[in-house]
Amino acid sequence: MKLTKRAMAVIAAFLVIACIGGAALFTSKPAAAEDLESDNLMQYASLQKEGLAVKEKLGEDTPYPDLYVMAEALVSLKGMDAEQAMGQAEERYTEKQALVWYAQKQGVRVTSEEVEKHIDALIRQAKGAENYDEVNEAYKAAGLTLEEQYRQNRIYYEKDYIISKFYEKWAEEFFKEEMASEESIDSAWQQTISQVTERYKASAEYKGLKPALLASRRIYEKGRGTDLKLLQKADIFVSEVVKD
Repeated sequence: MKLTKRAMAVIAAFLVIACIGGAALFTSKPAAAEDLESDNLMQYASLQKEGLAVKEKLGEDTPYPDLYVMAEALVSLKGMDAEQAMGQAEERYTEKQALVWYAQKQGVRVTSEEVEKHIDALIRQAKGAENYDEVNEAYKAAGLTLEEQYRQNRIYYEKDYIISKFYEKWAEEFFKEEMASEESIDSAWQQTISQVTERYKASAEYKGLKPALLASRRIYEKGRGTDLKLLQKADIFVSEVVKD
């Protein structure tokens, strides 16, 4: 079934919701920097640089770098306390993992070439933003360019792309049932996220992730930040489990 132009317009409007779980929070997604006030750009770019440095040392088998950047952004730029910030970061991280997990179970797959094209498109979009030069200069001052930030966060954007493809598939099915308003599709998507997350939390994959989430929370709330020696010895790495 081909979607109508109106349906595609509504889907396009909510693709960002697919990527961040419908929450207006700062994440490790570099494009979020385009929405920051200029006074916060340097701080945000520095956080991104710091998070990437930690991820480079720890690898992709731990949620800590992404949680750290999300939580620090919420503390520094939104004024949350550490406990509240990490709680929200953990919730959004889990939702994203759940959506990727479920999308793959529904047959959504992406190739390396598709991911590269997706990142290329995001970079082009960022360069078209009115304040791109200002954002890019903030990243340069932090020690990297905005484009490098996209490239170095490849796994993050691969997950985003998987979620966006799943969202398109989900929305097509949704529009078979009704000509929905933006409000109704948003509500239905939020319900889907909740249902998928609940199922994910009963999975073997989440069983392997949960201890790493709890350890990450303990370290962050104790103010241990980016102490690599401590982090490398901590239980912040995802356990290998038999997958569902």
